[in-house]
Amino acid sequence: MSSLEKKKKLSSITSLPDDLLLSIVARVSRLYYPILSLVSKSFQCLLASPDLYKTRSLLGNTEGCLYVCLQCNPGYRWFTLCRKPDQTLTNNTSGYVLATVPSPRFHKACFSSLVAVGSDIYNIHAPSSSSGSVLDCRSHTWREAPAPTQPVKELSISASVIGRKIYVVGCYNNRMSPKPLKVLDTKTQVWETIPCKGKRDYKFKNSQSTCIDGKFHVVTERKEVVAYNPKEGRWDLSSFVHKKKILCAEVALERRKSGEIVGKVEWLGHVLTIPREYDFVKALAATLLSYVFDMHMFGVQYTAVAVTFM
Repeated sequence: MSSLEKKKKLSSITSLPDDLLLSIVARVSRLYYPILSLVSKSFQCLLASPDLYKTRSLLGNTEGCLYVCLQCNPGYRWFTLCRKPDQTLTNNTSGYVLATVPSPRFHKACFSSLVAVGSDIYNIHAPSSSSGSVLDCRSHTWREAPAPTQPVKELSISASVIGRKIYVVGCYNNRMSPKPLKVLDTKTQVWETIPCKGKRDYKFKNSQSTCIDGKFHVVTERKEVVAYNPKEGRWDLSSFVHKKKILCAEVALERRKSGEIVGKVEWLGHVLTIPREYDFVKALAATLLSYVFDMHMFGVQYTAVAVTFM
């Protein structure tokens, strides 16, 4: 297609009525939005318009979008998965790329403080939880999260989501103080403080949490799993047994004449389930005498065994 033909085709698209163009773009996957933004300035404005997501909502066009947070020096950077603008794809490329998302570098982040609620990603700050930040994934803009009514200095926190509410527990500087559960209602943007009503005082230093069957599950310092039931308003020992899995893979390595080393996964599988209190030390591969002879005979192919502790 010649450049003149491309200009005519683009002109015919942009000359469509705004409502019709909005309806068309709203049906396109978010993965292609970075490519569409390269078409023209009018398309850039269309993709940044709040009306676009209102139309997507009316059409029931919802999709999951992947976001990745990386720590760099200094600060943190955010990325989102999208399609590559280059249409020429080869067998060595997937056609996808992580595109940069504008991110304030002064916003600290960690695994346990990041949660997604709808189209927003909340970063519940630690060690000072007096405020947090929110990434609007529609416009890729940041805003300040509501601060708790009684902010407390925390050493570590863990957050998870049930419905539209964010549940947060943590370990505080003053170990003699009560350790309440904090809940943020993202609809009303109001924090609620809920005291722990368990049989004993649970400690949540460097804890991990998740939500299962409408309950907020947390691993305590004692490696127990306790669950908060929002409907009953109480803590109980969870029937959920937190275990670890060991995955094992065999990778065939080959050194080519060019010096390049390539690998092929021969097999990958779950080989053992263990209690959470078990800790990984090291995985070792012993070589039998007959196998050593084979390696010396051929000298080009080796087998490596990788163990992953989950």
